[in-house]
Amino acid sequence: MNNFNELCILVFYLERICYNCNYHFYKKEKLLIVKQGGIMKLKISLVLLIAAIAISIVPDKLSAQRSSYNEAITVEPLNFLINGIINAKYEQKLSPTNSFTVGGLLAYSHPSGGTWLGIGVGGSYRWYVDLFKTRQKPIQGFSVGPRASILYLSFDNEQDASKLKNGTIFRIGGEANYKWIWDAFVLEAGILLEFPVLNGSDFEPGAFGLNASIGYAW
Repeated sequence: MNNFNELCILVFYLERICYNCNYHFYKKEKLLIVKQGGIMKLKISLVLLIAAIAISIVPDKLSAQRSSYNEAITVEPLNFLINGIINAKYEQKLSPTNSFTVGGLLAYSHPSGGTWLGIGVGGSYRWYVDLFKTRQKPIQGFSVGPRASILYLSFDNEQDASKLKNGTIFRIGGEANYKWIWDAFVLEAGILLEFPVLNGSDFEPGAFGLNASIGYAW
């Protein structure tokens, strides 16, 4: 890959920006659920990012022969293994520089003291920018763009008799990602930032998130 140093700088800034990224769920003005494995996920995501960079600098004959892809479907295995969250995403190329994504999320956990459930859908619009001068064609390479999501959260607290208000949260924000594709195999890493616009519950999900996805492109 060209400009390997620039990608190393990107890894450094991702680590600094996301150092305190954790997946939290709050009752307003009171911590509801203990911090989950956001830092661990960050470290693993950065390892994957560095590994992908190393793989991408091998000779061109070892990389994918196909230079352009129009669609992809990805999942986040680390999110499932660490946080118990199942999510999947579909991406469709719209133009030589743009694409859109749509995805779904399902989370169920039974920690000590309660049970929580999360169901959500979301989407994003991406602009692909040849930031590192790699001459990769969308849907490969670096992308940025706005995103929005709708998330329903509920929590049954067995240790607290007070009734928590379950409900739906609508959030908007942005994301930045980098995608590699080798012979249709997809590896994507990135960060996202979302803020609640409407919140009909007593929960406040953390604003920062991480993307560490694998999948298939065609």
